[in-house]
Amino acid sequence: MTTRHCGGWLLKVVLSVCAAWPLGGCNILGPAIYFAVGPEKAQAVYVLDKDRPTVFFIDDRANRVPQRSVRELIGTVAEKTLLDGEAARNVIESRRVQAVVARERFGKPMGIAEVGMALEAEVVIYAWIDEFSLSPDGQTYLPSASLRMKVIDATTKARLFPAEGAEPWHIVTVKVPLQQGAPPTTNTERALAEENLARWVGRALGRQFFEHQTGLDPARLDEKVP
Repeated sequence: MTTRHCGGWLLKVVLSVCAAWPLGGCNILGPAIYFAVGPEKAQAVYVLDKDRPTVFFIDDRANRVPQRSVRELIGTVAEKTLLDGEAARNVIESRRVQAVVARERFGKPMGIAEVGMALEAEVVIYAWIDEFSLSPDGQTYLPSASLRMKVIDATTKARLFPAEGAEPWHIVTVKVPLQQGAPPTTNTERALAEENLARWVGRALGRQFFEHQTGLDPARLDEKVP
């Protein structure tokens, strides 16, 4: 079997797995596809109005991410990725969302559009974290994350993406290649691993809004973000 035919076969396998993924679809980003079939181009899932003030709202009220700083890192990397990809010009710091959400009354969470308006954002990229894990079984070192994402017009409260009448969520799934050894056990090791996974998640979110290669240079896995 030639390399080209092998790559095509593996891509079909990946797509078959995605078709069977719960919640209606998936985006497996990073080296898992990169190593199998080489760099592939992915189109933007939605094109933002570059001039409208935009903010990422990373919602982890289910406490999937252990540390607040790690959750904030997801937003910071997503913002940087969005700006670097020239998909937006006016991006509000997502870490400011927490100060707004802190005003919520017990049992009465603020609406997505309401949070956006409080920050003078016209567009909110809302991402609910369903999974953020370094290991599926406590023994295998296989970092992964899954988020449900949608884009809301804060001025009208309308859902911009996915379109009305379509599935209510766009699923973003990140799977980092299998790492050598057991999952980290010390607090320091876990913190570093969680920060690395947060960077991958942030990149995945930001790259949804512009054309990009689905594969990343594996050497960038530990890249530090200013």
